Amino acid sequence: MKPLLLSLLLLTTTYLHARIVHEFSNTPLTDALRAIEQSQTEYSISIMSDGLENITVTASIDEKDAPAAVRKICKNLDAKVKVQDKDIYVQADKDTRRMLVLKGLVQDIRAHQDIIGATVELLAADSSVIDRKKAHSKFCYTSDGKEFIYETGQFSFSVPSTPAKYIFRVMHKGFNTAYIDYTIEHVGKREYSKELPPFYLAPEISTKVLQELAVTASKVKFYHKGDTIIYNADAFILAEGSMLDALLQQLPGVEMKPDGRIYHNGKFVNDLLLNGKEFFSKDRRLMLENLPAYTVKDIAVYDKQTEENEWLGIKDEATERYVIDVRLKKEYMIGWVANVEAGGGTSGSSGLKEGPFLAVHLSGGTTEMLAMNGNELKLLGGTMDLHAGQLVDRIGVLMGLPFPAGAHLEKLALQGQAQAILPVSMAERDLKCHFSGAETKLAKLLQQECITAENAAMEVYDVLARTIARM
Repeated sequence: MKPLLLSLLLLTTTYLHARIVHEFSNTPLTDALRAIEQSQTEYSISIMSDGLENITVTASIDEKDAPAAVRKICKNLDAKVKVQDKDIYVQADKDTRRMLVLKGLVQDIRAHQDIIGATVELLAADSSVIDRKKAHSKFCYTSDGKEFIYETGQFSFSVPSTPAKYIFRVMHKGFNTAYIDYTIEHVGKREYSKELPPFYLAPEISTKVLQELAVTASKVKFYHKGDTIIYNADAFILAEGSMLDALLQQLPGVEMKPDGRIYHNGKFVNDLLLNGKEFFSKDRRLMLENLPAYTVKDIAVYDKQTEENEWLGIKDEATERYVIDVRLKKEYMIGWVANVEAGGGTSGSSGLKEGPFLAVHLSGGTTEMLAMNGNELKLLGGTMDLHAGQLVDRIGVLMGLPFPAGAHLEKLALQGQAQAILPVSMAERDLKCHFSGAETKLAKLLQQECITAENAAMEVYDVLARTIARM
């Protein structure tokens, strides 16, 4: 009886599923496609070529799903339909100008958090405006009787799938306007979309005029605590992707030499420390060129006593060393210190075999493939948008789990199974990867209740594992 009951339930569910019903009379095909897309949430419809706006459709449809409805209105028209997973692509049959979807994300440069509602303009090479979108995607789903809303700063544009140069202008209140150049060099025959690198906006410094006196609101760049000078890393605006060396060069009084020597107010800096410890005594450039600036909380400059004198409480100017101590933000502290200890070791000993090896560093703020050879460290590749930890936390929060969600999502994953439904997204001819597409697809499946929480959790770790394996 159980198979029969299950069949009856499936039949009833299919019958009760809302059908797509429309009447079109001399309606532009593009408008008809949008009407079908808006009448359901299971499928997205993308127009992949010019020319469809000149085609009109007259038809009555009463279909079970979006693919059937789209095929019905495109029948006998100069239009081709392709269905791939939950995406429907439509292009003019007699127009060779296929369209390409550019997908992107707008984030705050400081914390790499999504900026909801930013205005993104697509400009031609001559700066003329082609299209304008809001960076805002919204997902709603219900779990245990509660409705959850998940919003992101994602956006997309459809452009001809031919080599071209574009400019993106990104604007949002409270942030400086950003201009990003983007070039499409090559489009594959089966390539329908490209993932753009995240667009980062820096907060603007507000200025208020009071009785002809300009008062500028900004963060304190440095302060004194006893004999120690402490620099606030977040008070310095850096270009995206900047490393520790770029941050140090902005600190007042700091001078850096090409060979890695550092001077502070004309005084030679003996040691460069990470959270109070010395890791790269032989070549500090490894740390200067490979530690991302956004992981740094503050930088302290002080005279450090020997361990013996610190224990005895003695201050000896003859043995003290002038140091710059780089202190990491809490969320990056464990991952980076563990990574450096594994790769470079402390006090000249790593505990690992000598010789070259690969290291993978995954956390909430990093996803990197590193090549280690003795004290030499080289960044080979990593993510171009979301980090591994961000993917875990975002999907976890979307499912109603506490933040940070890693431990909770892992417990769910142990009860689920993965079917490798999330594609591995790697850039061509290098080791750069993307996770924003996996997040979008899994969020949509959860919203449509097409996957259990346990299986969704396992899919997250599955796509992370397959991505790293492909690197």
